[in-house]
Amino acid sequence: PINISPAALSESLNMLRAVQRNRLCFEAVLLGAPFRCSARFSSDGVPSSGLDVDRRIKYWAEKKQGLGEMEGREVFHVRPPRQRRTEESQWDTSPEQMRLAGEIKYLGQQKRWQEALTLFSAQPEPEPKLHTAMIDACCKAFELNAAKRLFDEMPVKTQGAYASLIGLLGRVRQIQEAERLLGDMKAASMQPDEVSFTSLIMAYGMVGDAMGALRTLREMQAEGMQLDQVSYGATLTACGRAGDFQRARELLTEMDQQRVQVHVGHVTSLVTSCARAKDFATAREAFAELQTRGIQPDSVSYTSLLACLAGPESLPQAEAVLKEMQSAGVVPHIFFYNEMLRIAKESDDVDRFHELYNEMRSSGLQENNGTRAQVRDMEFRQKRKVRTLGEQVTQRPAPSAPVSDALPPGWQQAVDPASGQPYYWQASDPAGTTTWTRP
Repeated sequence: PINISPAALSESLNMLRAVQRNRLCFEAVLLGAPFRCSARFSSDGVPSSGLDVDRRIKYWAEKKQGLGEMEGREVFHVRPPRQRRTEESQWDTSPEQMRLAGEIKYLGQQKRWQEALTLFSAQPEPEPKLHTAMIDACCKAFELNAAKRLFDEMPVKTQGAYASLIGLLGRVRQIQEAERLLGDMKAASMQPDEVSFTSLIMAYGMVGDAMGALRTLREMQAEGMQLDQVSYGATLTACGRAGDFQRARELLTEMDQQRVQVHVGHVTSLVTSCARAKDFATAREAFAELQTRGIQPDSVSYTSLLACLAGPESLPQAEAVLKEMQSAGVVPHIFFYNEMLRIAKESDDVDRFHELYNEMRSSGLQENNGTRAQVRDMEFRQKRKVRTLGEQVTQRPAPSAPVSDALPPGWQQAVDPASGQPYYWQASDPAGTTTWTRP
């Protein structure tokens, strides 16, 4: 048997969890589509009118604004904890609360915020580290009201608490609140760190405010902070959502100049910046940069490329992208199929739409809100087409009575071989009645 203290065991477990989390979450979320929200509220995905504020926030975060429908990359790249070591070294945290903070942090990663709150509430005087971990757990579960309440109750505000709340406010598009919090940090003589600044950049990215994201990036630079993959990635996300191809290109060039490694998510944002204008030709050129840089495209990259297609003639191009993707050994995810369904719908190809849908289901993928929206739209298009056709049939004028081709009694006709014209005569008097005029 190995003798190990409870504190050392807890620390070892936390390190293992961090290693696993960093392995799974190495990629930054850099697309123009929102981040993932795992919350679900009903089997049909429709919220009831009695939902409280936090549940409505989570619903709209998933349905319209939030956190990850398009991407396959679920969370932002986690930086090493070096940014907060100075702050945390000032905290006098007991071993028991250190252990509880680690448990709450783990529960927060699992979106099990109620269990975390039960542990937190059992402490009569929670210390800053424990308080910060609880706020972060609420933010990860999109419990905005609970996070705000805990933040207001905090005797001493920490950078970690500010950064978590700013990040959540950005994800639910409460940009002014996020800006106010950053201003409160400065007013309290607390210098925002890289995480706080990046959280605000991500907030601007949620609303496609490329200028706000760039302004914050330059503020980080002016404060002497080293820009890294995450800060550049968050700013590229904002440029992608804003459709600002030129600024996205300039940021990639700057990354090369600053020797910051470019990965698949950064180039994917460049592709995404072409989606708003549906500029597939430019998107193709941007996509080719992955190969130039020796980067393997992933399902998210191919999905972004499809997002740049539109119109009834785009289905053959989408099919070519699908074949290219399959040849590269990349497995399509649900968001890729959603784009394929959209393009088949816009091309009015009902058979191909159903083929893609059945292929998606047979591959084991579960449809999401985006899939259901495409199915509803296709059904509506077909019903409208049938209704329009019915109206045209109803409004079509009744055919007039057919004109009889029969000649009057006693008349006969033949075709003149020279002119090809018919001529007529009466059988009783052929020589005296032959005429070119039909009787």
